[in-house]
This record gives sequence, C-alpha cells and structure tokens, in this order.
Amino acid sequence: MQRKFFTFLSYRLTRFLYFFLTTTISPIIFFRLLLSLRKNQNFFSEILNKFFGILIEIESIKAYKKSKKRIWIHAVSVGETHAAIPLMRELLSRNNDCSILLSNTTISGFNFFKTVVKKDKILADRVTHCFSPIDFIWSVKSFLNSSIPQVAIFIETEIWPNIVHELSNRKIKIVLANGRLSRKSFKIFKNFSWFSIPVLEKFSLILVQSDTDEKRYLELTNQVKIFITGNIKFDSVVSKELIRKGLEWRSFFAKKSFWLALSTRKNEEKRIFEAWYKNKPDNAILIVVPRHPERFNWVFQQAKNIGFVVIRRSEFFSHDISSNTFLNTDVVVGDSMGEIIAYATFADLALIGGSVINCGGQSPIELCSQGCPVFFGPNMSNFYGISKQLSLTYAGFEIDSYEEWISHGLNLLSDNNKFINSKKAASKFVINNKGASSLTAKKIEQLI
Repeated sequence: MQRKFFTFLSYRLTRFLYFFLTTTISPIIFFRLLLSLRKNQNFFSEILNKFFGILIEIESIKAYKKSKKRIWIHAVSVGETHAAIPLMRELLSRNNDCSILLSNTTISGFNFFKTVVKKDKILADRVTHCFSPIDFIWSVKSFLNSSIPQVAIFIETEIWPNIVHELSNRKIKIVLANGRLSRKSFKIFKNFSWFSIPVLEKFSLILVQSDTDEKRYLELTNQVKIFITGNIKFDSVVSKELIRKGLEWRSFFAKKSFWLALSTRKNEEKRIFEAWYKNKPDNAILIVVPRHPERFNWVFQQAKNIGFVVIRRSEFFSHDISSNTFLNTDVVVGDSMGEIIAYATFADLALIGGSVINCGGQSPIELCSQGCPVFFGPNMSNFYGISKQLSLTYAGFEIDSYEEWISHGLNLLSDNNKFINSKKAASKFVINNKGASSLTAKKIEQLI
C-alpha cells in the first residue's frame, strides 16, 4: 500500500514537472520550428498540427469524422510508417465503416507516406494524413478535440506522457502495435519505473514483435494485456515500380558487383570510404545511402575529397552526365528517400548502417525481401532478434569493421553457390515471418 502511494505521488509530481518543463521551453521550440520549416512546403499545416494541434477542415478530415469507426495511428518517421501501411490496409479491408488518421513527427516520414498514397487508392480515399502534435497539453487537447478517435495506435516505441494521459482521461483505447523494447530503452524504463509504469498501464493493449519484447514489458508491468503478434514490416507490399527502377539502375553501369551501405550515420561514411579506397574490389561500385537527407551533399563531397568518381542517384537521368562517367563511377550517393526496395534490387549485398558504430542498426527486412544478403556490426540492439535469426539462416553475417565487410563480401561473391543460397535464405526469411498485420488487426478490432 505504501509503495503504491509512493508511486502515485511520484507520478503526479513528475507529471507536474513535465508539464512545467514543456510549457517553459515551448517558445524556444516554436521559434526553432519556424526556422527549420520556413523552406518547407508543408510549413503552414505543420505549424498548426504540431504546435497548436489544429487540423484544417479539409474534405478528408470531414469524411474521417463522419465514420463510425475512427482510428488514429501515430508513426514517427519512415520506418514506423512502413510498419503502419500493412496494418492500415488490413484494418480497412476488414472494416468498411472505418477511417484512419495517420500522423507523422518527421518531414521525411510525412513525405514518404505522400509518395505511397499516390499509388494506393484505398489509402488515398480512407486515410487522412497530418503531423502529430508536440507533447504540449494544449496542442494534445486541441488535436483530440479535432480528431475524436475511438482508438489510438502508437507504432513501435513512441510513448508521450501528455498524449497518453489525455487519451486515458477521455476513455479512448490506447494500443502499442509492432512494439519493441531494446535493452537500452528497457533500462531507462526500469530506472524511471515510478513514471514509466503508470504511463504504460494506461494502455489497453501492447502488441509486441518477439518473446524478448514480451518478457521485458511483462517485467515492467503485468497490468496490461501483452501479446506477441510478430513484426508487421514483414507484410509490407513491395512496389514493382521500385524493383523495375533498381534493375534499370544496374544497367547503367559496366561493373560486376554493387555494394550497398544503407542508412549510414554521421562520422560513418568517411570510415566506409577510407576502407573502400584501400580495399576496393575490382569492377565494383559502392552505393552509400545516408540516413538523413540534410547530409546528402556533405557525403557526396567527402567521397570526392578522397578521390572517387562520384555520382548522385538524382543524376541518373540527367543529360549533363556522360556515359563515360557511368563507366568509371566508384561511388553512388543515394540522395533519395523511399527507394530502399530499388537500392536492394540494385545491390548484390548490403551493409546495415549504424551497426558497426553504436547506433542500434537499421531494419534489414526490405533488403532481405529482395534477396539481398546483409552484413551488420555488433551493434544491432534495435533489431537484435532479427539479426540473430539472419545469422542462423546464413542470410546475414556479423562483422566487426568496414574492412571486414569488404573481405567477407568478396568471399561470399567468389563462391557462387554460397552467394545464391544466401540470397534464397534472405527471401525465405521474409516469407516465413509474414502474417503479423492480420494478427495485430484482429486484436485491435476487439477494441473498436
């Protein structure tokens, strides 16, 4: 009893401090938003959505509000949006009277969904799209007043105290879908259990990717229904257009092998370039796709400084680029968003960015879906279970350095039978793990 009272008191005090802190820094965040968004074409709607929680009453919002079943799905960025798409398709196919409001935090996530929805009539007709409110109490209340959802679904790990608290106060069902809890996040949750556990216990359902995630959440609380439903990203529909693009790109270059470094982080590309310069295989091209668009130009310049012949992905169809440049290219800088499938089709093998350095890695699922063997460093904490499964099936290989990636990659490519088997194992790995979106949708339907 005494412990419960202490937890309750600590939670209330922390909520007050959180409210005080977020209110105090709100002017700074507002001006930073103004500065960062002034060149963004979505500037007006982003300011209204994020800072004030206002949804502009366009036709799609009006149609959403008229639906009998209204679901708000929040996906932070591109990765979470990838997971949300098969879930949205499943929910909409099973419920004719359902409409969805999808929110994103990042501009890259927002723009990614805009490109997807252009080619998907069901999503275009029945999904309304906006930016998510910042976790200020006034923006959250305004957003919920405008959106009036019956169920709120958060994808993977995004949990905001004010949003969760306000949803709970309004008796709106809260779901964590495709949930994962890395070792690092688990430690943080445990260290601040007097605050994190009361927030988690406001959830109606926690649907997780693996038994490891289930164990970690159960260690935090047994007051919420927790189920293993698998990873929804395995159910992503692969774009045939992107596959065609990747095959077309290969035809531009008179080289034998294509090496992809995907979702690279700050200070990582220079080390990759140095390793490539010293150990570059014959007739090979390195494709580097930085995680953040604002770094595209910097990475391009770094490659030039080392002495490589460099071309940007955006220049593939430029009349200013000669055929001779394509013939002599050493490095391609992938300065595009939402084309991972094309890059995976383009490449013979791939390195997971942020896994050799300590950044937690990147999902290898899209790469594997195209039969692309993956290499990753020891720091795959965000995708630990998947990386272990890949190693066991020989669809993925753990390395300790960028030099080791090149040497091990050469060994794989030099043994054609081993290479073909690895490609098949990667594709099979994805096929064998499908079905999570259906299981997740069934659980959510019980709350609508």
